[in-house]
Amino acid sequence: MIEVENNLERLRKLTHDLPAPIRLEDILSYLPNGKSEYLIEKGRCLVELLFRVPEISVMKAFMPKDSKLERHDHSEKEIIIVYVGEIEFQINGETKNCKVGNCVYFSPHQPHSAKVLQDTWMIGITIPESSDYPQPEQGSQNYGC
Repeated sequence: MIEVENNLERLRKLTHDLPAPIRLEDILSYLPNGKSEYLIEKGRCLVELLFRVPEISVMKAFMPKDSKLERHDHSEKEIIIVYVGEIEFQINGETKNCKVGNCVYFSPHQPHSAKVLQDTWMIGITIPESSDYPQPEQGSQNYGC
C-alpha cells in the first residue's frame, strides 16, 4: 500500500498546476467504469478509456518515470500523443523520443517498446477499437495508482 500512496503523491504533484479536467483528484473522482491500473516494469500505468466504438478507441494514460513497456504489437493502428512528460519508443530498431506535443504512429502488427524518461501523460488512439491494450490486474478493484 505504501507504493500506491507514493504513486498517488507523485501524481498529485505532477498534476497540481494542470488545468482542472486533468488533475488527479478529478480523474479519481470519476466512476470506475473504463478505468484500469496495469502493472508495467518498474511501475504502474493508470489508464482511462475515454471513448470506444467498434471503429475507434481513445484512452488517456499516465506512466511514471523509469517505467517500461515491453516489446509488443497489436492488430490495430495506434497513435500516441504526449501532452505531459517524455517517453522513448523503440520501433524497427530506431529510437523516437516523444515530448509534449509529439506523436508517434504504429502500423498494425508493428512491434514497439517504450521507456518513460519523465512522468508522462498521453492520449492513445486505436483504429479500430483496441482489444489488445493490457488487461487489468487479476482481481484488481483499485482504479487509481
